[in-house]
Amino acid sequence: MMKLAQEGLLSDLAIRYRDRLTRFGFHYLQTFFESHQVTLHILDGQTDEKSVQEELVEDLIAIITSFSGKLYGIRSQKNKIVEEKVKGVLEDVANLPNEANEHSTT
Repeated sequence: MMKLAQEGLLSDLAIRYRDRLTRFGFHYLQTFFESHQVTLHILDGQTDEKSVQEELVEDLIAIITSFSGKLYGIRSQKNKIVEEKVKGVLEDVANLPNEANEHSTT
């Protein structure tokens, strides 16, 4: 979209909700598009203006949510690797000859 705006191929951009365009930093994108004569249309019908503090809090929450998701994803991947290795070790142990049975039969 940004490349289309830079090339002058985009004049209007309609989005349902602001956070569908970006989770935080909406005003940066809005300024970018306006500087390339692209009109943003937000269709969510939200007419109440938020204070700067409210917007900053929402941006901070969006950032924390994003990083938390990434951290949980990393942890999940590590847990899967550990689980696979443990299963491999358990299978190896299960395939070892039973020493108790060997001693009693000799």
